[in-house]
Amino acid sequence: MRGRRKHGNIYNFYIFSPTITHLFLFSVHFFTGIILKKTLESTFDKKISFFLSLLFITFPFFTEQYGWLAASNAVVANLLFITQLYIILKSNIGNRQKVIFVVLAQALSILFYESVFFAFVPIALLLSAVNKESIKKSFVYGTIFSLPSLGYYLLRSFVFIAHDTKTVRNITFTEFTNGQWINLLFNNFSRLVTDLKFLLISKGSFIFFWKNTLIKGLSSLYKDGFLFVALAIFTVGISLFVLKNKENNKTSSRFSIYFLLLSLFTILPALLVKVPSYPFRVIALPLFFLTMFVFLIFNRVSTKINYILISALIVFNLIFSQQMLQLMGNQFNDDQNNVSKIVSVLDSQLEAGQKTDILINDIPQSTQTEFIYGEYLSGCISTDWCALSLLSRYTDKVTKVTVNKASADQDKVIKFYFDKESRQLLLQN
Repeated sequence: MRGRRKHGNIYNFYIFSPTITHLFLFSVHFFTGIILKKTLESTFDKKISFFLSLLFITFPFFTEQYGWLAASNAVVANLLFITQLYIILKSNIGNRQKVIFVVLAQALSILFYESVFFAFVPIALLLSAVNKESIKKSFVYGTIFSLPSLGYYLLRSFVFIAHDTKTVRNITFTEFTNGQWINLLFNNFSRLVTDLKFLLISKGSFIFFWKNTLIKGLSSLYKDGFLFVALAIFTVGISLFVLKNKENNKTSSRFSIYFLLLSLFTILPALLVKVPSYPFRVIALPLFFLTMFVFLIFNRVSTKINYILISALIVFNLIFSQQMLQLMGNQFNDDQNNVSKIVSVLDSQLEAGQKTDILINDIPQSTQTEFIYGEYLSGCISTDWCALSLLSRYTDKVTKVTVNKASADQDKVIKFYFDKESRQLLLQN
């Protein structure tokens, strides 16, 4: 799903002010939640729209998108995509203007992130449903809305640098036409189910991810008096709202099913890749739309129980998300400390103009958790290319970084090993 796009500008801004950079990304995510609320209010009850927008803002799997700069392009893609739904469901502009806007927004969205590659299908069906037009008209809309995806695929070799295999545009036209994509789809779907089972219900994920993260989150909030009081006030307020809510305004909308379709079609691009990968940034939007669909359906059974469930999940999300961000910050700090250690050693052992290879032994994939899913909390220093990229920002003395294996073509190799107690790289004699 993620090509190695250039993030030079945002990284340079991050070096200038990490806090402002992350606040900006979260502000974009928060603003997307506001647009989602306005969108839902056009067809659903205002209360359920408010709760679902809070669910979007606090949904923990989105934290990787605004907390990890390499995934920040997904934040912009989400904004553009949700805005398309707003234009279709809420805007009073003419139908022709809606079509033009969707085509332009779809084109921009794909350039930022491929999760919307097949989104033209539910978008076309939704627009025809809003206009109360025939299914034939939805095919017309679908054909028009597919043009950005088609152009993106056909021009991939001219517009983009060669990418790895975790992208739809790596699938050749021949593989699409001879039916190989069907086997690819089913094999990758099986992998997705396996990954989600590991993430959601495995013993290891329960202990080291869900349980430990929740406990650590509560502990850190308790130590921070202001945040703890803010969470308590929020919890009390939302509880009073739920208790006072009367069981008399059940949401019923013919548009609920389209959010299930959005879930299916936003995960579809990740199923049509040669090397499947389902990190949080990939599954966040599909899982949210699926969760949203479930709550909208259940709201037709009991609004009070539904509000209780959503409220509990929102509070859980707040605790969980802030702890995930804390752990991501800790991992970043560990990487920075280890880079500083390496640079210090290089300055003391190398003459001006001299270069070296670096060998790093015994470093874990993460210094913050025993639970590894996708790239969540993966340390940059634990990956060859990422470590070299990070070091290149501080020194020009490193030609190659190798984790656990030495290079044979370099006269000088400086070796480091990872010390578990200090969580630091130490010079290996």
